[in-house]
Amino acid sequence: MILLEDILTATSQFTQGLPVNRYSFLFHFENFSAGAWEHNLSSEYVFNESPLEGNVAKEIKSVAAHEFYHVITPLNIHSELVGNFNFEKPTMSQHIWLYEGVTEWASDILQLRDYLISLDDYLADMKTKLIINDNYDPTISLVDLSLHSTERQDQYGNIYQKGAIVGCLLDIRLLELSKGKKGLREVLNQLYKDYGVNKAFSEKDFFDDFVNRTYPEISDFINKYIKGTEKLPVAGYFGKLGIEYKEFVGVDSSKISLGFGIGMKDNKFIVTRVENSVPNGIRTLDFIIKVNGEEVTLQNAQAKFAFMKNMKVGDSFVLTIERNGEQKDIKCSMEPRTIKHQFRVLDDASEQQLELRSAWMKNL
Repeated sequence: MILLEDILTATSQFTQGLPVNRYSFLFHFENFSAGAWEHNLSSEYVFNESPLEGNVAKEIKSVAAHEFYHVITPLNIHSELVGNFNFEKPTMSQHIWLYEGVTEWASDILQLRDYLISLDDYLADMKTKLIINDNYDPTISLVDLSLHSTERQDQYGNIYQKGAIVGCLLDIRLLELSKGKKGLREVLNQLYKDYGVNKAFSEKDFFDDFVNRTYPEISDFINKYIKGTEKLPVAGYFGKLGIEYKEFVGVDSSKISLGFGIGMKDNKFIVTRVENSVPNGIRTLDFIIKVNGEEVTLQNAQAKFAFMKNMKVGDSFVLTIERNGEQKDIKCSMEPRTIKHQFRVLDDASEQQLELRSAWMKNL
């Protein structure tokens, strides 16, 4: 399949040679899609049966790139918890952000650097990841999400979104500090050569090892955005590349929005974010108990929220929320949809920005 040849060529350039001698891609095409999963030297895919072109081809390439890159993380780069995984009494690694989030970053950037996708495609994918990230609990760090991945399945999907965004920002920061000489790719390639299938890194000491291999400033990055939950500096970091980023651009009055994001926590619906323009008094981390007086659960949510699809800007409804153990009714109105997470490649970027962007867009 030519799609896979493209991905293998791009990965080989990214990893400085394919890290395995043989590998099997197993595809099953059906009347639905069910995702993919990887093994040591193979991966299996279930996709909807349709012509292998356009967005379908892009999706297959991206998923295959992600699954194949697992031969690097975690097959060749892993801690002792993964290398000697206890299937009877599993202990989760704090570095799943690396095994899944950075793998997702790599699967995107290696395609950009081999011209399989355009810069606009890459930025559109970054926008999608940021939009999805908005609907998850912002108080959970990537380390906590890794450690508690089994009991926080309602939040675990964000490891692929926030994890990849953080991987991208970490790459930019490394390139900036090294003046375009060494990015995240170069660090990962050295890690997998130094460790490998049969040699694990220290679960406890990996962050220190990473900082020692790079720059002291990376410790601050790790503490803020991987161990911590500080707001990701997307605008500042992409600005270094001469790419303008705006979190909020304006509103589209032809489309409706709740004005806040809803996620899951402890099998309850929770408010994950509130846009500044929403005046109804709802707050981040409020639990949503009822909609228009009727209890809402994971099982009946689709039916209870169904009425909203026919609403217009200004139409109202009542949410019963729980805050600090007390319940309260709040009248909410449909808001015009906010236009968010917009990237624009600057035509008048400085020479310094262009130099860093050039390094970012190629394998060094």
